[in-house]
Amino acid sequence: MNWQSIETAPKDGTPVLLYSPDAEDPQVFVGRWLDFGDGEPAWYDWWRKDGCWPIDVQPTHWMPLPESPSEGEGGSNASTM
Repeated sequence: MNWQSIETAPKDGTPVLLYSPDAEDPQVFVGRWLDFGDGEPAWYDWWRKDGCWPIDVQPTHWMPLPESPSEGEGGSNASTM
């Protein structure tokens, strides 16, 4: 998987990894494009338990989320750093 230009990202609500550069603190996070019908569709983060929030620093790149680990992968016997 490689980072792709944000212009090619899915805009159907699919969760993806997003990259937002910032002079002080670049960010990588899970987000999705949402349109609530108010004429202002935007990228939203999707990790908060209290709902989704618009992303204040616009992402420039995206990539698909990796597949979930398979059963037994990364279990209690996994080594830690």
